[in-house]
Order: sequence, then C-alpha cells, then structure tokens
Amino acid sequence: MKQPVILSGYQDQDSFLSWCSYYEGHAWVCDGYKSFFSCDTGASYLYLHMNWSWNDSEKYRLLNGWYSFNNWNPGDDSYNHKREMIYNIKPQ
Repeated sequence: MKQPVILSGYQDQDSFLSWCSYYEGHAWVCDGYKSFFSCDTGASYLYLHMNWSWNDSEKYRLLNGWYSFNNWNPGDDSYNHKREMIYNIKPQ
C-alpha cells in the first residue's frame, strides 16, 4: 500500500421497508496490507493493518493491528455495516 486509506463502518443497522438507518459509526486509518497464499489449501488470504484511532486508553491502542479484509471487528465492536473507503489521499 503506497498511501493510507480512511475506512469507516457502522455497528448497527435497522431497516424499515426500503429505508436503512445506521448507528454507532466510526472512521479509522488502514495503513498496510499483506496477502498470503497457502500451497496446502490453494486459498488466498488478505489482511489489512488497522489503526483504529482510539487513544483513550491502552486497551484500545492494543486493538491496532492486522485484521482479515472482511472482518472489521476490533475487540467487542463490529464495523461491518455500510463500509466505505476514502482513497487517493494526497497532501496539499
């Protein structure tokens, strides 16, 4: 990854008819990735390095690290709804 990206997601989603509402959102920085190929199984794995941007306590800082690309669940939280990415971030 040449440039970091900003990711965001929501913990909760409610639906009524065709309307969706999202709650408990968060945005954070993804600043790296690793991909692996298993010769034994033939499966590929992609991991993203997440900096969750929580500086409140040591507990939250310890959650920064590698996460499966489809599993954005730091600790007891889950940000797998309405996931979005801001990319091509360039300094001015």
